[in-house]
Amino acid sequence: MTNTTFQIKTTNDPKVIEKILSLCRRKLYKIKSVNACTACADDLMTVSLTLADLKEGKEVIALNHIKKIIEVVDAQICNCEDAQTIVKNDSQTPENPVNMEGAKSVNIQILIGPDDGSKNIVMRKFRIMPGGHTPHHTHDFEHVIKAEKGKGVLVGPDGKEHELHEGMSAFVPSNVLHQFKNPYDEPFEFLCIMKQI
Repeated sequence: MTNTTFQIKTTNDPKVIEKILSLCRRKLYKIKSVNACTACADDLMTVSLTLADLKEGKEVIALNHIKKIIEVVDAQICNCEDAQTIVKNDSQTPENPVNMEGAKSVNIQILIGPDDGSKNIVMRKFRIMPGGHTPHHTHDFEHVIKAEKGKGVLVGPDGKEHELHEGMSAFVPSNVLHQFKNPYDEPFEFLCIMKQI
């Protein structure tokens, strides 16, 4: 897997410099105005260092510094009193049919997602009835699979079939053609964990 490195160099364009500095100042103000947790305090240190480097006209190449600058507009600095651990009973989560073209007898539950306060990942549970299948499809994000109950088949991009059953896991890279199907006589259930989209 290739690691992405962000590179931003200081510029003579005063508008560009001022825009970056303005973003830094806003982030600093947000962090100082709440009871920040450890992660938010780390953000404060990161942005402070970046701001200092920019003022001194240095090149800014540190990955964490640049990542924070890129994310600053959408950043949501926490109010620590609102942060909480979520514990749910899966049976209370609605199960809905998958209505994608090419899907047959597939249901989905969103076990953990944005409604639970998750900002980065989603955990979904799929149930494929006997004879059912997902579409042959691709998407631009990767996901991990954990078989929970019954047996099913993961079809890879070359058409090769891999049986999945309880105790097995799988990884599907981004932009790889795949399909899940259930040729067996009992429901196949699996978890799918992915980034929010």
